[in-house]
Amino acid sequence: MKERLIKFLEYLKIGQNKFAQNVGLSPSFINNLGDGINLKSLQKILKVYPQLNERWLLTGEGDMIRELTQIAKGNGSINSNISGNVEGNVIISHNDFSNMLEVQKGNLEIQKELNDRLKTSQEQVNILLEILQKKEL
Repeated sequence: MKERLIKFLEYLKIGQNKFAQNVGLSPSFINNLGDGINLKSLQKILKVYPQLNERWLLTGEGDMIRELTQIAKGNGSINSNISGNVEGNVIISHNDFSNMLEVQKGNLEIQKELNDRLKTSQEQVNILLEILQKKEL
């Protein structure tokens, strides 16, 4: 577990002391971490770093970072990052939400274009079928 937590800190690009300070644990917490962690310490870590996948930390199974397919809930903070928590909620900043809307608008435009192309293709198929039916007569 110690190695996985260190890997997470490398992902965040923060040191062990900064992590301990952010979470409210002793600076020696990681060095003293064995194969287990008490519930209170785990809850502190997940409260500050909700994107950390609890299952990955405890067992090594799954992805290090939680998937962001949960419920979106804006918090009004412009500088916050997208993150999730154990209850399945995701907190998204206003900027992140705006960016997601722009991507969605782009996706809708692409979908409209594809639908138009499909309609045109279907019309062409229908014309070809009519031609074939007339030739058979």
